[in-house]
Amino acid sequence: MAALDERTDIWAAGVVYLEMLRGSPPFAGVDPSRLFASILSDLATLPPSSPLGMPRIGDRLIESMMSRDPKRRPGSAVELLLGLDSVQHAIQHRPVAEGDGTCALVCGQHDAGVVAPDVGFP
Repeated sequence: MAALDERTDIWAAGVVYLEMLRGSPPFAGVDPSRLFASILSDLATLPPSSPLGMPRIGDRLIESMMSRDPKRRPGSAVELLLGLDSVQHAIQHRPVAEGDGTCALVCGQHDAGVVAPDVGFP
C-alpha cells in the first residue's frame, strides 16, 4: 500500500468537490466493504455538464485530484489553491452568451472578451 501524504487529502477533497458538482457521492456502497470496493474499482465520473457552467480547466483540476496515481494529483495544498484560483479566474473572465445569467450568478461581473489562460493539469 502506498504511503499516505498530502495527496491523499487532495484526493479526498476531490471526492467532496465532485459530490457537490454531481449532487450525489461519486462512489456507491451500501456498507463500508462495498464502498471501499467501489473506490478501488470504479472510476468517478464528472457530470456531463455542470449546472454552474464549470469551465474545462475546473474539470481537469478535479480529474487530477481524483487520479488513482498520486503523482498526477496536485502535490500540495498550495498547488491545489493555485489550481482553484485558475478555475475562479476562468469563471470570472470567460465570454458569456447574451442572456446567459451563469456568470452573473457565479461571479457577479464579467470582463467582455477576456478569456482566462489555459493552465494545464495532468
